[in-house]
Amino acid sequence: MKKIRTLLMVALAAVTLVSCGKEEASEMIEGTYTGYTSAKFSYSPNPIVSDGETMVITANEEKVDIACMFNRWGTMTVDKATAKESGDNVAVSGSGIALIPSMTGDGSSSYDITFNGTVAKDKSTFDITIEMPALMGGTVITYKNGKAPASDK
Repeated sequence: MKKIRTLLMVALAAVTLVSCGKEEASEMIEGTYTGYTSAKFSYSPNPIVSDGETMVITANEEKVDIACMFNRWGTMTVDKATAKESGDNVAVSGSGIALIPSMTGDGSSSYDITFNGTVAKDKSTFDITIEMPALMGGTVITYKNGKAPASDK
């Protein structure tokens, strides 16, 4: 009887350790990120580049909520985006809404967006693509860590 009790205790301890040991992909990338955006659209041959842009990723169970606060492009939100491990990165994808400030300064307009990219598990790098088909004939914004290269400005 004592042997059975000991075996049950060991089994329970092993199950407890295994179930608590793995961090979810969503938790690996939770944090605040700063980088630059480069926006391309059909009405201009040159991208619009902006430094010092911010993104916040918050774990939401096995998914993530993403909020981008861009100086030039306004606020973009993606609720319950997927977050899946892929090697040294976590792939994120989802759809959401962008609130883009008016060029005349009187309010903002709402646009549907798709959000895809990767964030390094160690949070050192990220590479995100945000697509807005209805803005300026189709706009694609890339968002990367660091400062914009001089060649992009």
